Formats: sequence, C-alpha cells, structure tokens
Amino acid sequence: MTIASHVAFHEYEGVATNEAERERLASDLGNKPLMLLRNHGTLSVAPDDPLGLRAHLSSRMELHRPGPHARMARPLHAADPKAIAATGQMLDNPDLKKYADALAWPALLRRLDRLNPGYDA
Repeated sequence: MTIASHVAFHEYEGVATNEAERERLASDLGNKPLMLLRNHGTLSVAPDDPLGLRAHLSSRMELHRPGPHARMARPLHAADPKAIAATGQMLDNPDLKKYADALAWPALLRRLDRLNPGYDA
C-alpha cells in the first residue's frame, strides 16, 4: 500500500525495438516514479532505489503468498496475442543470439558472480 499511488502501468507491446513506444511509455508513466510493464517487468525512475526495491519485494510477496488469497485470487493479465507472436518470431532472428551472446549473457554472469561468488569452483 505504501507504493500503490506511485505506480503506473504499461501494456506489453513486445521487445522494445519500436521507437514510437517511447512516447507511449512516457505518457503511461506520467509523473509516477514506478511502472509495471505488464507481462514484462518493472521500471523505476525514482530518485532513490528503495522505492523500486519496495515495488519488487511487494510484488514477489504477493505472488508467493500461501493460503486462500494466494496470487490475489485473480487471473493472470494476458499479453496481446500480436505482441506474443511478434516476440516469438524474434527467436528466429540471428541478431537476437548476437545480442544475447554480446550483452545479456555476460551481464547475467556478472550478476551471478556478485550474488554467488565461487559458484563456478
């Protein structure tokens, strides 16, 4: 509840390669410091990270809460079928593998080194 009034929402449109989406993201964000990118993740433009961290932790707690009210007893928010299809088609693009090999995979390894040093021993 401490962050509820500070959160904006944006529908998933696929991998953000369309520059026109920038304007829609900015419009949806408005003057809020946090945004939930539905079916994708979070975005924080808060001046301090604790606000973004609270959003992350509260959403994790909600998803993993046991009992009769687990996961808010609501259906999952489905992404637009066109966005799902476009994202799936990207897997056929050899440039995606280049991107993952050059940027995403090394970043994930650096994070793993920070979080679990010595995992590769």
